[in-house]
Amino acid sequence: DATYGITGFSRNTTAGDPIVKYIASFDPTKSVDLCWGVCADASWPKFQDSGTQTMTSGLPWLDVEHPQGVDQKMTFTFRHALSQLNVQIDADPDINSHDESAEIATGTKVYVRSISFTGIAMQAALNLNNVEADKPLWLDYSGTTDLPYGQSVTVHDGRRDGREGATGAEATNELPQGLNPAIVQNSVATAGVTHRLVNLFNGAAVTTPVYVIPTGEKMTVTIVYDVETANDDLPGYLSDGVNHGSSIENRITRDITWSNSVTGLESGKQYTLKLHLGLNSVKFDATVSAWDDDAVSGNGWLPSNLAVTTPVTLSLGTSLSMQMSGGSGTPQTLTATTQPSGASVTWSNSNDDVATIAPAGGVSPAPSRRATQENVGPCSSIVITPVAAGTTIVTATSAYGSAQCVVTVTDESTEAVSITLNKSATTLYATESETLTATTDPTPRTVTWVSSNTAAATVNSSGKVTAVNAGVTYITATSPSGNAASCEVTVLPTVLTLSDATKSMTVGQTYTLTGTTTPLGKTITFTSDNSTVASVDPTTGEITANVTGTATITATIPGGGSATCSVTVSGTMATVTTAPVANTLTYNGSAQALVSAGTASNGTMQYATGTSSAPTSGWSTSVPTATNAGDYYVWYRAKGDAGFEDSTPVKVDVTIAQKAASISFATASYNKTTADAAFTQAVTNTGDGSVMYSIENSGSNATINTSTGEVSLGSTAGTATVKAIVTPDANHSYASTSATYTIVITLNQTPGANPSLGDWTDDGTVVVTGDKLGL
Repeated sequence: DATYGITGFSRNTTAGDPIVKYIASFDPTKSVDLCWGVCADASWPKFQDSGTQTMTSGLPWLDVEHPQGVDQKMTFTFRHALSQLNVQIDADPDINSHDESAEIATGTKVYVRSISFTGIAMQAALNLNNVEADKPLWLDYSGTTDLPYGQSVTVHDGRRDGREGATGAEATNELPQGLNPAIVQNSVATAGVTHRLVNLFNGAAVTTPVYVIPTGEKMTVTIVYDVETANDDLPGYLSDGVNHGSSIENRITRDITWSNSVTGLESGKQYTLKLHLGLNSVKFDATVSAWDDDAVSGNGWLPSNLAVTTPVTLSLGTSLSMQMSGGSGTPQTLTATTQPSGASVTWSNSNDDVATIAPAGGVSPAPSRRATQENVGPCSSIVITPVAAGTTIVTATSAYGSAQCVVTVTDESTEAVSITLNKSATTLYATESETLTATTDPTPRTVTWVSSNTAAATVNSSGKVTAVNAGVTYITATSPSGNAASCEVTVLPTVLTLSDATKSMTVGQTYTLTGTTTPLGKTITFTSDNSTVASVDPTTGEITANVTGTATITATIPGGGSATCSVTVSGTMATVTTAPVANTLTYNGSAQALVSAGTASNGTMQYATGTSSAPTSGWSTSVPTATNAGDYYVWYRAKGDAGFEDSTPVKVDVTIAQKAASISFATASYNKTTADAAFTQAVTNTGDGSVMYSIENSGSNATINTSTGEVSLGSTAGTATVKAIVTPDANHSYASTSATYTIVITLNQTPGANPSLGDWTDDGTVVVTGDKLGL
C-alpha cells in the first residue's frame, strides 16, 4: 500500500538517476522485501556495427544501444537491497550463566518502554544508478542527498508505569508503535518479559525478521525498560494499581560489533540480536548469517558476545520516602554497588534543608546544613537523616557512571497538602522549555521543584523545565507537607546533518553549506578551525577558499547537535577570459574549425573532442577540426601555469550541417524506334551518394542496366519511364532523392527487297515483318 514497501518511482520525464522510494515497517506482517537488478553480461553488441560495448557485471545497464533482432535478451542478476533484522528478548535472573529455563523472581516484572537503533533507516530512496558493484546506493527519502548518518530509529509502545494513579489508566502520551504487546505494560494481565525468548516486534514468531535499510554505519542500541519489585514498605503503585512497590527505570546503550571486518549492516544478510535483560545488567548476543547464497559469499554464524552492566546501583532504588514526627525522623542507610566492583564512590546532596548525608560507620561527622553537601566520601554507604518536609536528590558517582535517588521527606505534624501535576510525562528537544503546573489542596500553597537528573533537564522555582541534553529526568513538585507529584521528562537530542561531509575547492572559490536540523528551524552556527585556509560566514555557511591547505568547518545547533565538513583548498585556478563558441558550419569537403579560439588568464587554452562527459585525456592547444557533417562535443579549459590549477572543463555542442544536394536529368523525354541502339542519359548528382536505376514499361519491353543507366529499347512499341534513385551519404541532404525521364518507342517500318515466297498468303496479300517490303 502507500504506507509501506515501495511508495513511488521517479518519472521517466524527470532528469536525473532513476530512484525507488521505500518505507520499511517494524510490523512483520507489513515488512516488504526489495530487490534490484544489475547487469549480468560482460559485453553487449552494438546496433550499427559488429563491435561490442563493454559492460560491468554487478552494475546497472547504462547507455545500451538497440539490440539486433527480436531474439536477443538482456540478463539481469537480482540482489537484495535490504538487511534482515531479528531482535529477540528475554529476562535473565543470572546474567553470568544465562539459564534460559530459569524464571525471574516472583513479584518482579520487567517491561520494555522503548528500543532505539542507529545503523538502520526506515525510509529512503534506492538509486538504481549505483556506483559500487552489487551494493545498493541508498539516498535520503527525497532521493536528492546521501542517506543521513547518525540518526536513530526508535521502537516504542504504550506502557502502564504506575504514574497514572491508582486506576492505572493509560496516559494520552503513551502511543503504541512496533513493540510486542506481550512485553509492554499495557494491561494488568500482561506478564512482561519472561525467561522465554520472544520476538521484539509485534508478537511474531521468535525467529521472524523484519526488513530494514542498512546505512553502513555501526549499530548502537539503546533500550529503556522498567524493573518492578513488589514491596509493601515502598510508596506508590505498580502496574496492577494495587500493590505497593518500586518501579525502576533502566537505560542501557551499547555499540554492537557484528564481526571483525564489518562495522555496520550489509544488504543481503540477516542479523540476529538477542537481549537478555537482568535486574542489574544486560547481555547482548549479536550474530550475522548469509541470507541469500547468490547475493552473499560465505555463510555460517559469526558470534560476538557482548555484556554491559549498570555502573552504579543503589540499595534503596531511585526513590525514597522518609517521615518525620515531632521534628525528627529515622535515618536510613543508602549503599552503592558498582561495576566494576569496588570502584570508588563519592556522594552529593541537592538540598540539605530537607535531609543531610554523612558517611556510614562514623567515617566522618555529618556536615553542616548551611550549604549543599558535595563530595562526601569516598565511601560505599551513607546515612540520610531527614530534616524538614521537602524533596532532595542524593547522587552517587563513580569513575564509570552515577545513580540518583529522589528523597521525599514528609512531616506528619505539618498540615497535609496534596499535590497533582498537569502532566505525568512530556518530551522535549534539548534547549526547549515547558512550564509544568502544580495544583495543591488546599490551595494556594508554596511548591518546591526539583529535577532528578539536571544533566538532562533543569527546573526553576516556577516549574519551568529547560531541556539540557538527551536523557530522562523526573521533575518532582513537593507540597509543604512533603507530598509529591512527578512528571517524566524525556529529552531528545537535537540532530544536524550537512549537505557535504567533504568539499574540494580552489583559492578564490566560494561555496555555501546547507544544514537540516531535527527539530526543524534550529539556528545553525558555522565555524572554521583554520580561517586562514577557508573562512566561513557564521550564519549563512558560505565558505571562502583563501589559500591552499585543509580546514574543518563545524556546524552546531543549540542542544549539542553538530556536524563537520572537511575542506581541501588547492591552488589558484586559471581562468578562461574569452570563451570559445560554436562556429556555424556546413559541409564543404574540407576540415573546418569547430569553435572559435578562446583566451586564458594564468594558463593556456586547451581543447578536446569526445563524449558528453569531460575527457581525461586528449587535450591539445589546437582548436579541433572536423570534415564530415554531424554533431560534435568540444571541451575547453584553461590549463594552469605553474602554481595555478586547471579550470573546470566546459562543453560546447557543435554541428556541421549537411550540404544541400540534388539529382536531375537534362532531357525530360525522348522519341526512339526499336531499331535504335542502346543509349544512356547522364544524371547530374550535385552531392555524393550511390545512384541506382530502374525502368517502368507501358507496352514496351525496354531494359536498363541498374548500375550505369544504359537503356536497351527492345522490340515492341510503347512508353518507358527511367528513374534514377540516389542514396545520399551523411554529408548531404537532398531536396529530391530521385529523377525521371520518358522514352516513346515506335516500330521501325523501313521497306526491304525481294520478299520470299513464304511471305505470300492465299488471299493475295503479303505479310511484312522486319525490313521486308509488302506488295
